[in-house]
This record gives sequence, structure tokens and C-alpha cells, in this order.
Amino acid sequence: MNKKIAKWLQGELPLWKEKGWLSEAGQTQLEASYNMEKPASGPSLTRIAVLLLGAVLIGLGIFLLFAGYWYSFSPNGRFDWTITLVVASLVILGLAIWRCEPGKRWAEGATIFYMLALGGSTFLMADTYYTGESYGLYLLIVLIASLPAIYVLRSSLGMIGYLLGAILWCFAPYSLDITLNVMAVWLLILGALPFYMVAVKHSSSYSMLVWLSWAYVAAIFSAFFLTIESNRAGLELYFVATLAVSTYAIGTLMRDKGLWTLPFRTMGSIGLLYVVIQGTLLHTWNISIQDALNGLALTMAILLGAVCAYFLGKLVMKREWVAAVMTLTPFIVGFGLLLANSGAMPLVVSIVFDAFVLLTAFILFLRGTMDKRVGYVNGAILAVLALILARFFDPGFTFFERGISFISIGILVIVVNIIYMWSKSNNKLGKAHEERKARRQAFRQSLREQYGESQNDTFTNQKTLSNDSDQGGLL
Repeated sequence: MNKKIAKWLQGELPLWKEKGWLSEAGQTQLEASYNMEKPASGPSLTRIAVLLLGAVLIGLGIFLLFAGYWYSFSPNGRFDWTITLVVASLVILGLAIWRCEPGKRWAEGATIFYMLALGGSTFLMADTYYTGESYGLYLLIVLIASLPAIYVLRSSLGMIGYLLGAILWCFAPYSLDITLNVMAVWLLILGALPFYMVAVKHSSSYSMLVWLSWAYVAAIFSAFFLTIESNRAGLELYFVATLAVSTYAIGTLMRDKGLWTLPFRTMGSIGLLYVVIQGTLLHTWNISIQDALNGLALTMAILLGAVCAYFLGKLVMKREWVAAVMTLTPFIVGFGLLLANSGAMPLVVSIVFDAFVLLTAFILFLRGTMDKRVGYVNGAILAVLALILARFFDPGFTFFERGISFISIGILVIVVNIIYMWSKSNNKLGKAHEERKARRQAFRQSLREQYGESQNDTFTNQKTLSNDSDQGGLL
């Protein structure tokens, strides 16, 4: 049970017992059923936050003192201070492994301190001896050395920091060969996968699981972008579309699992907006014609298309029709690539893609209006806005062509809004008519009941009088 709900229930039980709604045995059973523990004595979260703020200020003060005198030390002196920092972090880490329960606050704090101390000492060592390497290599060393401590102490905060470091690695200066860079980031993400799977099933903090999901999905997207931008296979937009669709489908299929699936749907939607913006540009289809396709890229495209087809089947079986339509995006992009490589004009390919986007936006808007789902309505609006902004900055269009595009989209937006307002007005009128009809029926029913009772009373009185008269006649 959620801690806030459990705390509320624990505060309500004495009141329920006082009013007679709950017996002693019932209270005991509720406490045992929901495993409500007595509040532990100790500092509150506010007090801990204040103490943590004081510790951070002290740490920043020490850092500034050392920063002011750092270059006054000799290289050997800097090395000694760096080793002292590493030893202190190892001592604190060892004490946490020995005395702290994994996954708790002290374990989280020890892991974070170890990662910061390890990162600071590594960069200080590089600054002292001028190795000449980029900071990307030092970041990789820190992440690899931090992973065992994260697993041993089951630190969710440490894993979030680890995944943020993996995202930073994707944008770091290339210290290795480009192929090794791509392999390294995927190995970092795979190294976090067991931790994430265990956290999904056994996490004690739901909010921490949500943040962990955000970090993991963002790391996957960053690694994917690094991979496709490094290879330049000519199918970049298709690959991004498959990743976005797969991520969104996973979040949709597991929506009932909890709020931690929200990052999958959000990141998938952001990826789809990127595809919409890039797909409507003429420059995108011109580039796709110039880039030569290789066998490995085509094989990956087929495999990823099979994955999208699998998710499409799952969504159709679950009757998630809107998500199923959105899952068709990679296939439309692939069809556009085939058209472009078959000699079709980029403008024709862009029009085909825009028609699909507008159709999807209309379905989103219609379903969101019918089911009262604001997310679908906002998604439709964002898709149309993405088309408009992309068309405004597309250098492949003249001002006249941009003006015609804006007028067409503006008319479409106005027509859709008129239909929406007309439908809303009809719904309100229909509801008002139904309410009036229900009130009339209730009023008539009450009249029938009152009239029926009065008729029954009259009939009873008449029957009594007739019986009395009969008896009087006999006497």
C-alpha cells in the first residue's frame, strides 16, 4: 500500500473505532492486512533535507577552499589529496556495505558519495598529469567502476546517475573509435538492465521507479541516436520511427502496470513528433536518395519492421486502435523511402507522409473527443503544429507554396474545431433533453404512485362501508 494512504488509514482507525464503525478485532485485522507499522522515531523528512542542505554547503565550502589553493600544491601533493579522497570514499562504501540495509537512505547516500568522489578524483588526476585524453574516457571509467557498488547497495539514485552518465557519454567527444563508442554505450545500458527489471518487480519506492524509468528510456533513445548518426545508413528516419513506435507500444500495452510506464509513452510520443518534423521536410527525402543503402542496414530495417509488426498485432488484439494507427508510422516512412528511391519527387513523398499525419491527427482528435481523453486531443494539436512549424522552416518551399500550405492547414483546423463545437453542443442538448425526460418520467411515476394509493384507500373505505351495511341488514 502507498505510504500516504497507509498513514491516512492509520490516523482514521481510532476515529472509526470511537464511532463504533470498527471493532477491536477489525482494527487488528486491518493493521495486519495492510502491514501498517508504527511510525519510527527519528528525524522527519524536512529535518533530513535541512541537514542534507547543511552538508552540501559544507562540502561546497571545502571544494572552494581546495580550488583556491589547488595549483599551489605540487603534483605529488595533488596526487596525495586525490588518493585521500578515493580512500575516504572506499571507507564509507565499505561501512555502508557492512552496516546499512541495501536500498535504504544511507546506502543511497554512500553510493552517491562514492560515485562523486570517484569521478572527482579521476578528473583531478587527469588534470594533474595532463594525460591529453577527452573527458569521455574518464566518464566511462567512472561508470564502469561505479556499477558494482550500485548493485551491491541496490541504489536507485546511483543507477539514475549511472544512466545520466551514459546519456552524457553519447554526446561526449569521441575518445575511442566510433564503433567502440557505440558498443560502449550499449554495454552500459545492458549493464543496467538487470537492475531495472528487478526494480520493476520489487521496488519499495514507486516514485523512484518512475524516475528510473525516465532515465532508462532516455538513455536508450540517446544510444539509438548515437548509433544511427554514426553509421549514416540512409535509413535514419525509419530507425527513429521504429524505436519511437516500439517504445510507445510498450508503454501502451503495459498502461495498467502503473505510472512507471508513462516515460515509455512520453518518450515514444516525442520520438514520433521528431519523425513528423523530419518527414515533412523535402530535404529529408533528398538526402535519402543520395545515401547508398548497404546490406546490414537493410537487414536491420527488416528486423525492426518485424518488431513493429509484432507490436501492431498486440495492439490490435488489445483493441488499442489509436496506438495501432500510430504504429503504422515506420511503414509509411519505409513506403516514402521506396517512393523516393524509385524516382518519385520529394514533394510527392512529403505530401503522402503529411496526409498520413493529418489522418492520424484527426483520429486522435476524434477519439480524444469521444472518450474525453485530453492526451489524444493534445497529441493531435501537437502533430498539426509540428507540420506547420516544419513547413515554415522548410527551405525547399517557396513563400507562395508555404502560404498555400498554411491556408490549407488553417482551413482544416477551423473545420475540425467547428465539427468539435457542433458535436459538443449536440451532446449538451441531448443530455439536457434526457435530463428533462427523466424528470418528467419521475414526476409521472410519483403521480401514479400517489393516485394509486388514493384509489386504493377509496376502494378500501367503500368495501368497509359495504360490509358494515351488509352486517346491519342481517341484524
